Amino acid sequence: MRLALPIAALAVLAGCAPKDAGPPQASKGPSRRPGLWQETISRDGKGASMGDLKICLDRATDERLGLFGRAAAGAACPRRTVTRLPGGGYAFSSTCMLGKAGTMVSRGFAQGDFSSSYRIQTDSIVSGAAWPGGNGRHHTVVLAKYLGPCPSDMAPGDAMMGDLRVNVDRLGAGAAALGINP
Repeated sequence: MRLALPIAALAVLAGCAPKDAGPPQASKGPSRRPGLWQETISRDGKGASMGDLKICLDRATDERLGLFGRAAAGAACPRRTVTRLPGGGYAFSSTCMLGKAGTMVSRGFAQGDFSSSYRIQTDSIVSGAAWPGGNGRHHTVVLAKYLGPCPSDMAPGDAMMGDLRVNVDRLGAGAAALGINP
């Protein structure tokens, strides 16, 4: 379950705009700088409760994944919007059917320069999850910073959490094994 929550959070991040944001504009979201990124993920105010994730990105991998997990979530999230906010930042929302992980309705926003750092804040309601602790209202914050070029032992798409390494380009099979519809 320690792996399922971060994968689900990364795959289906979605959100709402601050009240004074002005009229939004449709967007696919920002591109991140190629290289190694570290994301510190906290859930429900519990500090780095989900730990630190390091991910190696090149332009092609970032385009496939998108900051809001558009490729990772695929058909599991038939309702999804991303809008560019005047003055910077992005608002996003989605409804995702995640199999045994339940249905997640999310809203949030992302801010930053996406070249050296960014912050994502998401409020989600999960229902129907096989694991009862996954259900309910959840507040997730992702703080990301650019660390530099990817190390030679990491390929684009490689993501590490502690000693666990997966390639997010091959996430579909791993997500299916966790009961998440890819």
